[in-house]
Amino acid sequence: MDWEGGEPGYPIGWPRIHFGVPAGQGDWRTWEQVRLRVYAKKVGAPFPAQPLGITISSGRQNVSWEKNCSNLQAGAWQEFVFDLRDAPARDNITSLGVFISESEYSDGDVLEFYISDLELLRYTRPTLMTFQPLGDVAFADAKALSAIVDILGVAAGTTASVEIELRKGGEAIATAVAQAAEGQTQVSLPLSKPLPPGAYSLAATAGGRALSHNIMLVASPWQEVKP
Repeated sequence: MDWEGGEPGYPIGWPRIHFGVPAGQGDWRTWEQVRLRVYAKKVGAPFPAQPLGITISSGRQNVSWEKNCSNLQAGAWQEFVFDLRDAPARDNITSLGVFISESEYSDGDVLEFYISDLELLRYTRPTLMTFQPLGDVAFADAKALSAIVDILGVAAGTTASVEIELRKGGEAIATAVAQAAEGQTQVSLPLSKPLPPGAYSLAATAGGRALSHNIMLVASPWQEVKP
């Protein structure tokens, strides 16, 4: 790392390299994720919070999508998987690149990055990607608890079953099955009666994968909520 080098006007810059997408292969609309493996070497202190960035250029934009390989560890191959659905102009991807920000490192740092097994992925069966309750706190007399699920691998015009479950101390308190289309869907778990205030776990299962979040049921808006 040399803080005295770089582009004119940018002595601390962004060393980078780009790989052009071959002609006729720039339509990535059918792909949902990009996966790669990184092996890194660094002499001295651990890697910073933003050690290595991944970029995609599409259409006429130089960089239209950017992700960070966080929690990078030296001396071991690590796999990173990034969602491509938020990349603009996915029908015209022109290049994929990697970069570092010199400001994240110290002058004189010696770095090595090896990138392997770059792949584009799509799911062929329903797979639960994320699950998030609409709130971490709800009233104990609520008629239902709602959450957002994000599912991939659901064919157009169809839905996948999602099991929603409220648990207390490992015991199932209420269960329901909802239907979700590809992408994000709001689902609800009906509650037939008020529940005792306290800590609970709200879980979702779809395609063999289960995710859960802790929630708190309170008796009133004035009840203190302790973490």
